[in-house]
Amino acid sequence: MKKMILKLIPVSVLIAAAAFLLLFYRPRLEERERLRREGEDRAFRTEHSLAEDLSFRFDPVREISTGLFPSGDGLGWYAYLPSQVSEGLYLSFQHFSSLTINDVPFANGDNILPAISEGEVYTVRFFGPGEEFLEEARLVFYFTEGLPSLFLTASENTIPYIEEDKLHSARTEYVLFTADGKEDSHGNAEIRCRGNTSFACDQKPYNLKLDFAAPLLGMTSGRKWALLANSGALLSGISATTQQLKNKIVYDLALDLNMEGAPESEFVNLYCNGEYRGLYLLSEKVDPDRIPGFGDLEKKNHELNPDFQELPEFEMPYGAEEEKGKLHGVELSGTPGNLSGGYLLEMDQRYKEEKSWFTFRKNHIVIKAPKEASLREAAYIYDCFAAADSAVRDDRGIHPETSLPYTEYLDLDSWVKLYLIESFFLDRDIDYSSLYFYKKRNDGRFYAGPVWDFDLTMGEITEGTYHPRTAVQCLWFESAGNKGLWLSLLDDRDSFRKRVSDYGRELFFPALDRYLEERYDDLTASIADSVYMNSRRWQWEEIDFAADAAFTKEWLRARRNFLDDWERHPETFTRVTFRFAWGNLVCMAKTNEPLGFLPLREFEEDDRFWGEILRFDGPDGQEFSPETPVTEDILLTAVYEEGSKGEETLKKKEAEKEKK
Repeated sequence: MKKMILKLIPVSVLIAAAAFLLLFYRPRLEERERLRREGEDRAFRTEHSLAEDLSFRFDPVREISTGLFPSGDGLGWYAYLPSQVSEGLYLSFQHFSSLTINDVPFANGDNILPAISEGEVYTVRFFGPGEEFLEEARLVFYFTEGLPSLFLTASENTIPYIEEDKLHSARTEYVLFTADGKEDSHGNAEIRCRGNTSFACDQKPYNLKLDFAAPLLGMTSGRKWALLANSGALLSGISATTQQLKNKIVYDLALDLNMEGAPESEFVNLYCNGEYRGLYLLSEKVDPDRIPGFGDLEKKNHELNPDFQELPEFEMPYGAEEEKGKLHGVELSGTPGNLSGGYLLEMDQRYKEEKSWFTFRKNHIVIKAPKEASLREAAYIYDCFAAADSAVRDDRGIHPETSLPYTEYLDLDSWVKLYLIESFFLDRDIDYSSLYFYKKRNDGRFYAGPVWDFDLTMGEITEGTYHPRTAVQCLWFESAGNKGLWLSLLDDRDSFRKRVSDYGRELFFPALDRYLEERYDDLTASIADSVYMNSRRWQWEEIDFAADAAFTKEWLRARRNFLDDWERHPETFTRVTFRFAWGNLVCMAKTNEPLGFLPLREFEEDDRFWGEILRFDGPDGQEFSPETPVTEDILLTAVYEEGSKGEETLKKKEAEKEKK
C-alpha cells in the first residue's frame, strides 16, 4: 500500500519535501552539535590548560605533530621542535577558536614558522567563538638542526604503562625522518623499557622490536633496536652531558676495528604521541643474528619445543668441587643433535634475573642465546668455558689434559681488540655486567664482544670522577681488582702483550686519531642543540656541552699519548699505587719527575659514600706532595675525614692485615 502511495506522488514533490525537512531540521542539528562542542570545550577547559590543546604539525601528509611541555617553573610552556620543521609549522587545536602570538592573530592550520624565533618568550592568548578572551600563557620555542627524529604513536597511557615495569610491553606505530626531513621508514613495533641503572632515571631507555626488519637510517637491516637515553650517570652524581657521546664513540670505533657484531648507531630526537622525550642513541641491539657464522641453536630449540615459554626451569650443581659451579636453564623436551652453537654469553652480576645461566668459580655467566638453554646445552657450554679457563690460567698457557694452548680456545684477534677498548676507555662496569663473548657453531673458540654499555667510562672510576690525569695515566687491569673475565690473565702473558702493543700502534691508535680528526667535531656539533633541548626537557642543571665535548676530546688525546708512550718506553715510568677504601688504583709517572696531581674528587657529591679525602700519605706516614719527584715505586694511602666510611674501612683492612 505504501509503495503504491509513493508511486502516485510525483518525484518533484518528494524532492521538495526532503528539502523542506532538511531546511527545517538542519539548524536544529547544527545547534545540537554546537552545544555538544561547547560542552566538550568547557569540560576540557575545566581540567586542562588550553595550551595542552595546542600542537604543531610539520608533515601535512601524515599529520605528525608535537605538543607543548610545561616549563618546570609553572610559568609557561616549551615547544621542542624537530629538525624537520624547516618547511612549515602549522597550528592545530580543537577547544578554542583562535589565538594571538604577541598580539598577532592566527587560526587553526596557519603556518607560524615565519613569525617565531628560538628562545624568545611569546605571549599566547586564547579566544572563544565570540572572540571572548579565555586564557593567556607564556610560550618558548626551541629548535634543533641536522638530526633525525623518531615519532611513536600509541594508545594514550602507553608510556606510563611500560615505564611501570620492564616486563610491560605495548604496540606502537613509528615514523622515522632523516635530518633533512625525508621519511626514512615507518611501520609497527613492540616497545618496552630496558636498562638497569638507567631504568631508575626519569628519562628511561627503550627497546623497539619491529614487526619487519628495516635498515633504519641506512644501518644494517634488523628488527631489534635499542633507544639509549645515556642518562644513568645522573644517579652517580656525574655530569650527564658527555654520557651522550661515550657509547657512540666506542661503538663507532669498534666498527672501524671490524669487531663482529659491533652495533651501528645514530642519534635521534624521540617523540611519543607528540611529546618530546629527549635525545636518544638509536642503536642495534647485541644480536647474534648480526654475527657471521653464529649458528641457529635457538631457532632449533624453538622448532623442537613450540611450548618453550611454558616449560619449567631447572637449577643444579655442576662441575668439579673447586669450581663450585651451577647450571640454570629450561627443561626442554627436545634438544638439537649439534650442540656446538651458537652461544651468546654475558658476564652479569644480575644473572639470577635471567632464564639461563651458569656459575664458574666467581664468574656469573648469562646465556643470552639460546635464551632457553636445555640441561645438555648449559652443560656443554659450561664444559667449553671450563676448558678455556684451564688453558688461560695455566702457567704455560696450555690445557693440562688436552695439551692444547690457550690460543686454541680463544680467538686472539677479538680478545686483543676488546682488551684495547676496555683498558683504553676504562670501563667501570667491566666486572659487573655487559661484558659479552660468544662461541660460534662448529668452532671451538670463544670470541670477545660485541661491545656494549660504555656510558660510564673515559675518566669515571668507581664512585665518581677524580682528577682527569688519574684516569689518563691509569693501568686499568692492574687497578681496583679489575679482571675482565680473562683479560687480566692475558695481560700477564708476554706474547699477548706484544700482540696488544703491535695492534695498538698499527691499527687502534690510527683509527682513534682518524675519528678525532675527521668525525668527532661533526658529531658533537650535530647533537649540540639537542643536548641543550634534552637538558631543558629533563630539567638538568645548567650545562656547557661545548666545554664538556672539548674536554672529552682532550682526555682521549691525552690517554692515547700516555698509553703509546708507556707501550714504547715502559722503562721510563715508575709505578704509583693509590690505596683507597674501595681498592687500589695504579698510575704510571715519569721517573724522576713530579707526579703533578693527586686523585681527589672532581665533584663534592662524589664523597657522599666514602667521605672526603683530605690528603695522601706515603709509606713513612707523611703527607705526599704532588710536586715531589717520583724516584721509585711508591704506595700512597688516602686519608679520609674522621668518622667516614672510608676511614673505617681502611682501619678494618689494616687490622685484618695485622692478624694475618
